[in-house]
Amino acid sequence: MKSHPAYTLIKKLSTNEKRYFKLSRIQSGDSLCKKLFNYIERNEDPLDRDIIAIIKTKGSVNNISIHKNYLFHVLLESMVHYTNGKTIENQLVQNLKELEYLYTKGLTEIAIKKLKIAKHKALLFEEFPIYLQLMTWERLFLSNIWQTIQWKAWHTERSIIRKKMDLIDECMLYNDTFFTAIVNRFHVQKKSINASFNRLMKIKNSNLQTFRFKKNYFSGLNFYYIYNNQPDKALDSGAQLIALFSAHPKNNIEKVKKYFLLRIFRNGD
Repeated sequence: MKSHPAYTLIKKLSTNEKRYFKLSRIQSGDSLCKKLFNYIERNEDPLDRDIIAIIKTKGSVNNISIHKNYLFHVLLESMVHYTNGKTIENQLVQNLKELEYLYTKGLTEIAIKKLKIAKHKALLFEEFPIYLQLMTWERLFLSNIWQTIQWKAWHTERSIIRKKMDLIDECMLYNDTFFTAIVNRFHVQKKSINASFNRLMKIKNSNLQTFRFKKNYFSGLNFYYIYNNQPDKALDSGAQLIALFSAHPKNNIEKVKKYFLLRIFRNGD
């Protein structure tokens, strides 16, 4: 029997996440959710009859599906709050919300200062979709004072960001193509794989290269050489990928090393 999503999620939580959820339920006064959570956490195979018994002790509605779904809902919502601000992407999403609020209050000067900081962060970490949203706010804040030269610069910048995103997407396609070739080694036409490799070689010298582009480029090379049974080149491209990650402030390099060494040796025979 398939486990309910609430059960699966609870089993995946870290100790700190569990602690956060329990405290949040205490603060909200939701003791039933906390009781259900504690029972599911302690039992490898939770029984419906036990859950019904817990529900009855709280004098609640005797409909187990409603309570399971509600637990999953509040658990997921709580974990989103817990992780909010822990990643660059979450921080930038929060910045977008702050800009919207400041705009509704007419605090444009303060918003522009925050916008500049957020744009710098989004560009540094290559969060290009959010960067484009920030540019939309920039247009709204400054359109009444911009001259022709500022408008041209804004449109040029937006065009460059979109081209970078397109280049990343194209390189990601080749990376995924080569990975699929490894998984389905006997069901892929080598001619089409080589054609994809040749197209990848054509875009490798683009002047719009970013970290995300290079990551997919070297990863794609690595997959291609593993598929082609060229272990020396696979190791070389893996080393280039590790060097790329080690120079980037966003990544845990030890995890990256272990992953790619495992990938090479698992598929290199």
